[in-house]
Amino acid sequence: GERVGVLSGDIINVAATEAIGNVSVTVTDGEGTGLLGSVVPNVDNKNLTSVFEGIVGSIVANEMRYVDIGEGIAAGGTGYDNQAGLFGSRIRLVTNRGAGDIRGPVVATERINAINLTNGSIINSNIGVLSDFADISDLAGLITLPTQTDPIDNPGYELGPITVVGNGGIIGSHFIGYDVNNIQVRGGFGILTSLVNSVSAGRINRVIADGYGIRNTAVIGGGSVTEINATGSGAQVNSENFNFGVRLSEFGYRVDPFFGVAPNRLTDIHAVLGTTRNNRIIENVTNSGIIDNVDVRGGIDLDRVYAERVRNSTFNFADRIELFQTRGPIRNVNMTTGRLMKMVIAGDVAQSTINVAGPIEDFYITGSTDSGTTVQAIGASGRIDRYQVLKFNAGDVRTTGVLKVLAIGKDILSTSRIEADEIPTRYLGGQVFGQIVIT
Repeated sequence: GERVGVLSGDIINVAATEAIGNVSVTVTDGEGTGLLGSVVPNVDNKNLTSVFEGIVGSIVANEMRYVDIGEGIAAGGTGYDNQAGLFGSRIRLVTNRGAGDIRGPVVATERINAINLTNGSIINSNIGVLSDFADISDLAGLITLPTQTDPIDNPGYELGPITVVGNGGIIGSHFIGYDVNNIQVRGGFGILTSLVNSVSAGRINRVIADGYGIRNTAVIGGGSVTEINATGSGAQVNSENFNFGVRLSEFGYRVDPFFGVAPNRLTDIHAVLGTTRNNRIIENVTNSGIIDNVDVRGGIDLDRVYAERVRNSTFNFADRIELFQTRGPIRNVNMTTGRLMKMVIAGDVAQSTINVAGPIEDFYITGSTDSGTTVQAIGASGRIDRYQVLKFNAGDVRTTGVLKVLAIGKDILSTSRIEADEIPTRYLGGQVFGQIVIT
């Protein structure tokens, strides 16, 4: 059954055949270091159907070396007292044995080295490296992070990597740290309705997901972001492939037994996608490899964005965006940066604004632009080195400097206005119905 204890000194192992409740490992009267060697609920691996054989209480230690969550970490609620979760100065490894979801918080004040799940999900959880355990609460106000001095181009990564493989994924969860290492889903449903936070001098490394891709998610607050990547091919994805814990509405649950509320966009993939048990596939919704309704911002730079399609999303970086590449069309994308080095779109660009204060070095699309699209390099150092559209150009192109190469495969339509200080090289494969203006 559940094991409850308040303990001091060092503990090599805490194990139970079913659940593990509250455990506290502290330094008392100078004895011990607060070390907890391992935590293993469901140690006999019998998986009793009538019992949740995971972590159901607060486990607190100075250092946790190995935590096997058994059937999972139960939901933590909105406070930080008397809840399920892991709380330590340093947490080395959190894992499962082929199943088990994380719902409660995982918090450290110095470092979380790695979280690795197989066929499990991270569901409506808060995971972070913070100065105070209380800051992980959903009700927390001002959040403080431990001060770091490592350089942004060679960060120490206080949080992560976090890796989910198999039939799970990440939904409704918050990840926060000064520097955040890779957050990756392989073989699962992707990353949905989540938030990744850093600070202005920190780096967020790679956020990578297959399945439905990255949706309704924000990556905000870091100075730099290395990569945002939705790896799917655009093929349809069937929700039946994913674990039970994120599909409770499909099985008639009106109340989520873990959270005590109805399945919702923070806990249930059907609530996010609009799918049901009888309608698992929706064209242009359940495709893989999609970045949709994503907000990515930073004070310095973004190295790479890859996806099958991108829509309804914002990318805002003060200094530069190095590469933005898709294998299909984009729609309603708003980009603001100081320098755009390369943008490659294998399809059409619709209802999008690319706003660059300095140079656009290479803008290349295999499809057409529509009349709702604007690409501009406006500023003291604004210029466009190459602007190439293989089909029709219906959108506007503006720069306060030179547009070195203008290449349009078919017509420049009547809605298009192309404006530059000069355009020394032009390749026009069709007629000009719009305007080309030399200022």
